[in-house]
Amino acid sequence: MELSFNHYYIFYKTALTKNISKTAKELYLSQPAVSKSISRLEDHLNCLLFNRSTKGVTLTKQGELLYMATEKAFRAFAEGEDQIRQTLHTPLLELNIGCSTTLCKHILVPYLKEFTRLYPNIKISILSNPTMECISLLEEGKIDLGLIGTQIKQKHLQYYEISEIQDTFIASKNYLSQYPYSFTTTSDFSNITFMMLNQGNLTRKYVDDYLKQKGSPIQKIMEVTSMDLLIDFAKADLGIACMIKEFVSKELEEGSLIEIPMQFSIPKRKVGFVTKSSSETKQALALFMDFYAFYINKKS
Repeated sequence: MELSFNHYYIFYKTALTKNISKTAKELYLSQPAVSKSISRLEDHLNCLLFNRSTKGVTLTKQGELLYMATEKAFRAFAEGEDQIRQTLHTPLLELNIGCSTTLCKHILVPYLKEFTRLYPNIKISILSNPTMECISLLEEGKIDLGLIGTQIKQKHLQYYEISEIQDTFIASKNYLSQYPYSFTTTSDFSNITFMMLNQGNLTRKYVDDYLKQKGSPIQKIMEVTSMDLLIDFAKADLGIACMIKEFVSKELEEGSLIEIPMQFSIPKRKVGFVTKSSSETKQALALFMDFYAFYINKKS
């Protein structure tokens, strides 16, 4: 015999009122309809749920067990309804974040995963742009927050450090096996294809400037648009890629890519969030920065 939700609800209400007539009145049903529903439930469970008397009804031992289960279920329904009503009456907050595809994938996603769980009513928009463009968008008011791969010191901008990253050179073992000599300086690389991000990208500029400072500029370069492509090209034995070490830790650990030892290492640089220095802060941004402070303290 199949029972509907109504049979359990009528049982639940009767357990609360302790009176079939009162239940019928509250649910706008006839008294025989309530009695019949309870009897069908008892037949289905093959036990008595109520002790009946002229004064009303009381739960049997089996009835008490069913009541505890239905009470939890209907309380959960009520809480769900309250949460839905709150979302309908809570104004939608918006947060616009600018960052590169690489920083979004490797650094921003863990923040967003926890933040969106805590604040499901905040609408988040991600604009994929290089660091310098993110700073311009922030100054123009087109984004609220930028995730950038450098540390900046400007009075009208506020910088919040997240971590440090290390630029390095990587290649596949198969590609390096083509060359009998060891790699120690970029002067050894006259016949080597280097793979780097496009000119104008902050990472590319940072590495170029440092190598020029050391008197070791690279000549033969294949340019690509993203670090994900650099990883794929390096795995495909196309050359040596300039890569952020932290973003290929898995590949380095498993040996699909190898870090090339250099005579000098490129200095680490900082990654962080940047916002406008303003006395007026959007509520969504304020919530995110509070979350950032908690997240950083939790990691330290």
